[in-house]
Amino acid sequence: MSLPLPDWAEWLRVPFAPDGMSVRHRVLYGGRGGGKSWTIAAELVLRAYRKTERVLCLREYQNSIRDSSKRLIEDMIDRLGLGASGTGFFTCTETEIRGRNGSLFSFVGLNGKEASIKSLEGYSLAWVEEASTVSQASIDALIPTIRSHGSEIWWSFNPRYSSDPVDLLFRGSAGPPPGSIVKAVQWHDNPWFPSVLARDKAYDLQRDPAKHDHIWEGGYVHRSEALVFRNWSVVPFEAPDDAVPRFGADWGYSRDPTVLIRCFLGRWAGAPGMSPVIADPHGRCLFRAVFDHSGSYPQELK
Repeated sequence: MSLPLPDWAEWLRVPFAPDGMSVRHRVLYGGRGGGKSWTIAAELVLRAYRKTERVLCLREYQNSIRDSSKRLIEDMIDRLGLGASGTGFFTCTETEIRGRNGSLFSFVGLNGKEASIKSLEGYSLAWVEEASTVSQASIDALIPTIRSHGSEIWWSFNPRYSSDPVDLLFRGSAGPPPGSIVKAVQWHDNPWFPSVLARDKAYDLQRDPAKHDHIWEGGYVHRSEALVFRNWSVVPFEAPDDAVPRFGADWGYSRDPTVLIRCFLGRWAGAPGMSPVIADPHGRCLFRAVFDHSGSYPQELK
């Protein structure tokens, strides 16, 4: 029994990591549309069907079972014909999924549960979904808990910051732990990448390249939602002599250092970047010049 899966799914099946050790961690990261969660769900269901597995499905935040990956697992069971409408191999209750062979799927939120996590050592597989949000405390409690012979921990996430604990663990300068498979999975690795997502991707690329890089290409967040200005551009201009300078301070919210800026209000006489700038206290453009030793590098903030 199987499903057509992308080629990279082989990394969920190989017994040894690139360092030659038995696999302990399988790590899949990248932007949207790669099919990470769908493929992992398929492999977990098939594993639990072929032999007895106790699978722990985790997120950092899970206020209710509806916040978990339970629906995704159930959908995959139905697709494989192993649910109530098929062979009935798996039985789904309100909080868990059980197989005739003793396999079990449980769904748990990690946040603030370090003590209770330590009591879950009987599980042979753990899947940490949306792992970029997982705290260091949760990671420190989880890894030594999943410790039965041959046990594995699977991690899937869209990267946010290079300082996120899961990113430091598996993509940091020290290298990943022994027995780790770390694989980037992107939209172009999914042979069934849907056309509706292709349209969304093209729109984001045109409207906001930084957002596109993070959401679709798996890049780090460089422009957070904390930014006041998002529709800015870098273009050359000459500041008019009658421009009234205004000064502002950025106090270093989010990941940015504290800086002082000098700017003025105005508008373009014609096409932006190809016409003179007019100082205008009622203008809809905020102009800021950035200086270094070689001169000024202007920016226009609309």
